[in-house]
Amino acid sequence: MTKFGGYTSRAHGHQCWKLLGMGWSLGQFQMADVAGAKLSYDDAVARLHTSLVSSSDEAKTRNPAQKVYVMRSFLQRLGLRDDPKDLKIIHVSGTKGKGSTCAFCESILRHHGYKTGMFTSPHMNEVRERIRINGKPITKDMFAHCFSEVYAKLKQTTTENTLNQIGGLPAYFNFTVLMSLYMFVREKVDIAIYEVGLGGENDGTNFFVQPAVCGVTSLGYDHLSSLGDTLDQIAWHKAGIFKKGCPVITVPQQAHLPRRQFRRLGQTRTVSLLQKIWNFLWKILWPFPTLKAWLYSAWKFFFTKHPMQVILIRAVERQCPIFVALPLSEEIQQHVELGISGKCQFQNAALAVQMCKIIRNKDTDSSHRVATKSLTIKTIPRLVTSVDDLDQATLEGLKTCYWPGRTEIIRHESITYYLDGAHTEESIEHCAEWFREEADREMAALERENRGKVMRFLVFNVTKNRNPGNLLRHLSGCGFAKAVFTPHLKSTLMSERMIDHFDVHLTQRKSREIPQENSQTWNFLVGADHSSLTFPCILQALAWVTQDRDPLVKVADPLAVLPDIPQQYREATHIQVLVTGSLLLVGPVLGILKPDMND
Repeated sequence: MTKFGGYTSRAHGHQCWKLLGMGWSLGQFQMADVAGAKLSYDDAVARLHTSLVSSSDEAKTRNPAQKVYVMRSFLQRLGLRDDPKDLKIIHVSGTKGKGSTCAFCESILRHHGYKTGMFTSPHMNEVRERIRINGKPITKDMFAHCFSEVYAKLKQTTTENTLNQIGGLPAYFNFTVLMSLYMFVREKVDIAIYEVGLGGENDGTNFFVQPAVCGVTSLGYDHLSSLGDTLDQIAWHKAGIFKKGCPVITVPQQAHLPRRQFRRLGQTRTVSLLQKIWNFLWKILWPFPTLKAWLYSAWKFFFTKHPMQVILIRAVERQCPIFVALPLSEEIQQHVELGISGKCQFQNAALAVQMCKIIRNKDTDSSHRVATKSLTIKTIPRLVTSVDDLDQATLEGLKTCYWPGRTEIIRHESITYYLDGAHTEESIEHCAEWFREEADREMAALERENRGKVMRFLVFNVTKNRNPGNLLRHLSGCGFAKAVFTPHLKSTLMSERMIDHFDVHLTQRKSREIPQENSQTWNFLVGADHSSLTFPCILQALAWVTQDRDPLVKVADPLAVLPDIPQQYREATHIQVLVTGSLLLVGPVLGILKPDMND
């Protein structure tokens, strides 16, 4: 057995998994349902994970089209408006880069002297990160106080009529959205930036009547069971945030991203009947490439639209001015330093700059002509970021922007952590490209300094509704000595688990099966049976790959069993660790490596 933290662990698998399956004991968080009761931060978060999670289950049975109506009803009961006075709203949808774009907007506007509010999801480490004022998460006291007031007001205004029409309390996500607006109005922020949670048309943030500007980031395949399994269907939902007269800025969208189904261990991720028929035809026609190509063209022509065409159609229907923000040019990139790394961020930064110009009344087309049916994809006005657009405050905002857990690099003694919450096939592809570029650069520098041997390890997890094969294929060529798989559980000890990461759906079986499935998929991809390991929690996985070199990574569970580390791994003088696959994994890792990140 391998010794970590001054003790040698012994096997006791049954008790270890029993701990995993127990769930949180909420006895310490007992709270009276008394209107106006003041709660602590832990009490408030515990309530989010109990009664408000049950509200989430109730909300799933509701017609999605009713969600916006329901949210407006809750707003009225809280004394809030869907067109908040003296508060400008930036609303951002899309698949990839929503959070980064919001973060760029917030940083730019804050450096121009505005008081900013920002709502994003999910959180990395603590739920209060979802609500930020002037770039910082609200304090625990502010969160607890706001939660208590919102919860009390909704309880006081609950009647038999409201129960029959909209059910009980708002679901977890919607409750935090309401809290954010309540906080922003109370704190008198100038501009509030809202990231869409899921889709757009039926999202809990889509109650605003007149945002100042809406943005749509790059589209990709995600949440297929809710949004549809083609890009045009997904585009329809994302464009659902458009409002009459509100300027819309999107990025250039790809016509049809390739859909590669990885079939292994009985995994499929198809949704519609048409897609099943298509997959069957694709399978039987593989010996006839010409016929396949013709069939694919026919499929696109008859059954799908260009996603940009869908966005344009919705802009015409909603009577919105529409623009396309082009990525920062190579020439402009020489003058810009971004606080978030990765080539795709030059597109997100350009979108943010253009939205902020509209907020600051510096837009290039002040007339904001409403989109008409005569407009085509090619004739949508293009917005090109010039040197004149990049004043000192904008440049500083882009440079100092920090967005945790997205293409983030943390350097400790003899260890470099690369963290990216990528969880779709397209974003994982970008992640792999970013990691190879950054890790290779670091490795070359270490070799020039004769710093010895460098070894790479992968720490990975996906949520239960994703196909690990479609993601892991992009990481298989990154040169990892070993891939390590773990559930998004920080520790097997109850005392070390964070209430902010309490997951009622993480059963003992899922905790065990998901990492094992990922491990088998990885072994199949790389063609080796012993190229991966599984662990019951994040701390044990990190402790193994870092070989007890990082003082922040300590396994306290006396029942933990950690495999021996091969001698060739111990010979490494520097370790590179990529953590990716899910924000639910990256968040706890970030909390371990940066325990004071929100202070």
